[in-house]
Amino acid sequence: MGSAKENICRLKYSSAVGDMEYFNSSFDKGIMRVAYANDNRNKSDIPKEAFERNIFSAANCPIVCNYDRETNSIGGHDVAFVAGEGGKLKLVNLTQPVGIVPESANYWWEEVTEKDGKIHEYLCIEVLIWKRQEAYRKIKENGVTDQSMEISVKNSETIDGICHIKDFEFLAFCLLGN
Repeated sequence: MGSAKENICRLKYSSAVGDMEYFNSSFDKGIMRVAYANDNRNKSDIPKEAFERNIFSAANCPIVCNYDRETNSIGGHDVAFVAGEGGKLKLVNLTQPVGIVPESANYWWEEVTEKDGKIHEYLCIEVLIWKRQEAYRKIKENGVTDQSMEISVKNSETIDGICHIKDFEFLAFCLLGN
C-alpha cells in the first residue's frame, strides 16, 4: 500500500457522447457518459462519493479530440514530435478543442447495461459541442463510443494492483476513435 503523489491520469471508459440537439448557432448540447463508479477495467477504483465531491471541477473543462479529415476518423491522445527552435524536438498535442462542459451543466447518475450484460452506474453530464470544428459532423452523425477522462489525482492508494482514487480534479475529456 502506498499513497500516490499528485499525477495526471487518463482513464478510458466505454462512454458516449450523444443525444445532441440544437443549443445555439455555435453549439449543440449533448449528454456525455463520463465514467462509472467503483472498480473499473483499467485497474482503477473511484467511488461515487469521490465523483460527487469533485464534480465541480468539471465546470469549463474542455472536450478534445484528434480528428483526421483524410480518414474521417477520431484518434486518441495523439501527440507528435516536431522540430522546434534550433532544431530541438518538442512534443505537441494533436488534439483540438471540440467542446466544453459548461459551468451550468447538470449531472446525474444513470444505470447502463454493457455489451457483456454487466450493469454500471455512469456519471452523465451535459456538454456543448462546437459546430465550427471539423470533428463536429463526425460526432453528430456517428456519436462517440469511447472517452478518456483526464484527471489530476490528488489522493490515491494502490492495493493489490488497483489504484483507489480518493480525491482528484477533472482536467479534460478526450473523445476517442470509433
